[in-house]
Parts: sequence; structure tokens; C-alpha cells
Amino acid sequence: MKYCFYYRFEIGMITVIEENDRIVQLLIDQECDEDVEVVETVAIYTTYVQLRDYFNGKRKSFDLKVKLDVSEFQRKVLNAILDIPYGEVKTYQDIAKEIGNEKACQAVGNACGSNPLPLIIPCHRVVNKDGLGNYAFGSEIKKELLELETDFK
Repeated sequence: MKYCFYYRFEIGMITVIEENDRIVQLLIDQECDEDVEVVETVAIYTTYVQLRDYFNGKRKSFDLKVKLDVSEFQRKVLNAILDIPYGEVKTYQDIAKEIGNEKACQAVGNACGSNPLPLIIPCHRVVNKDGLGNYAFGSEIKKELLELETDFK
């Protein structure tokens, strides 16, 4: 059974979705599917507390039980993104090189765009070589997140 709960933060409403005591998805300004029961479980509340601390500048990374249902390529990309320190950014090309496929910049971007756990896996820290780049939840939210962590302009 999947459960979800909604929380309001500076960037909008964040929906936390849990299955079997593991966080499986975060949505920004989107509701969970109709077949998901709206219940604030311990795992969901723990996620809320860590998100709250992140937005208040008291947390730089997350310590949550998660479940990723992604391809092997996406897993490589997301693991590389987890290594980007708070307050720093890397380009899509940097990540492509790190996973051993420097020509896969667009595929890295696609993997970022389908990241089921934004913020927890900080794909907002991956930018174009020329600037901000895209973000699944909009470039304005990406900019807000980068400004929260850095002096990114």
C-alpha cells in the first residue's frame, strides 16, 4: 500500500509518497494518485521534518529510507548527483563524464528530469554549462533551491 501526505513549503506544496516504510517519490505542486491513501506515516513525517530543516538552513543532506525504481543508467546518474555537495553545482557534462559516458549529457538531463526524489537526490544542483538549465518542476523553483544553497545568480 502507498501512502502520501501534503506539506506547504516556500517553493510550493510538496507531496511525500511512501511505500513499505520507504520514501518512493516527492512531488512539487502535484497531488498523489487517487489510489494512494492520504495518511501521515512515520516515514512521511520524518521526511517532512528533514525537508523543514533543509528549507530553514539546518540540514544539508537527507538521511531517509528510500526506494528507487529506476533503470541502471538512471541509478548511476542519481548516485553521481548524490555526491554533489550542498552549495555546489555540476554541469550535465560533468555528470556524464563521471559515469563514464561524456557524450550522454542529454541522457543525464533526462535522468534528472525523471528523478522521483527531487531535493533528496538534489538534481537541482545540475546545471547547463551556460547557466541554469531545465528542472522538472520549473526553472523558477530550481533557481530558488540554488539560491537557498548558494549565491547562484
